[in-house]
Amino acid sequence: MVNTILKEADLFCPNSVRINFTIYLFMKKKWLKLGLPIVFLGLLAGCGKPGHGMVATITGVPPEVQKVNAVLEKKGQTFMAADEGHAKIEEPYTIKVDPNDGYDTAQYVKFKYLEPIKLNGKEYGIYKVQVSGEGIASSDAALIKGSQYAIVYKQKDNDGRQTIFLTMAWKKSDFKKDKKTFSSVIKNNYRYDINYTIQ
Repeated sequence: MVNTILKEADLFCPNSVRINFTIYLFMKKKWLKLGLPIVFLGLLAGCGKPGHGMVATITGVPPEVQKVNAVLEKKGQTFMAADEGHAKIEEPYTIKVDPNDGYDTAQYVKFKYLEPIKLNGKEYGIYKVQVSGEGIASSDAALIKGSQYAIVYKQKDNDGRQTIFLTMAWKKSDFKKDKKTFSSVIKNNYRYDINYTIQ
């Protein structure tokens, strides 16, 4: 339905610019999320002039996920991986982790947001994580190669530093089967698999 509307909008205003954003309504102490395909806003402005048209769609991305994505989208952002390896976003949603000694190969950690999960009263993001490269053989900064799933969240570490944390599982369904454990991991800031301290 939404794609059909967008195609029609393109025909009506071929110079349109699409802007994705999120609307949350705070009602009765709860966030009400409005997202596709429930809500669609079409704003057409100045279609008679090239580049002035605008079509806006509403997508539902929770605030906690937005915090993580804002970091993962920032090309050039640097981190300290598990306080051992130097890491950097060379491409959006991909963290490159370099070993300290320069002899081992780099490891690439690629993130893809899948869906939200509610823990401790907040909606966090479940991501598919694709890991390539050996990384540092005997280091906490290296992850197992291949595809895994992770709840990725941003909060301060025990030293008060803004950090991206990953708590991982082999199956996406594991997070919902054991929500109590994963809620405790996030709340108490322990037993996570890796952390990327923002520099």
